[in-house]
Amino acid sequence: MKPKVRCYYRHFKGDLYFVESIGDHTESGETLVAYVRADEMYDPEAKRWFRPMAEHDKAFTTPGRFEKVGPV
Repeated sequence: MKPKVRCYYRHFKGDLYFVESIGDHTESGETLVAYVRADEMYDPEAKRWFRPMAEHDKAFTTPGRFEKVGPV
């Protein structure tokens, strides 16, 4: 399942995350998903996570782990 860019997802522990973008690693060419906690998305100093698309797909298709909440 390809994640939707600029959409919110709720983690099963309750935190809300925002998928900011999808891009490619400059050296390996691996596709990465960039996301941030939704309550920190406008903070330029907030930690961003970058997860390989294959790993992201596994996490987002595991039943009950993430639920799409909606677009911006």
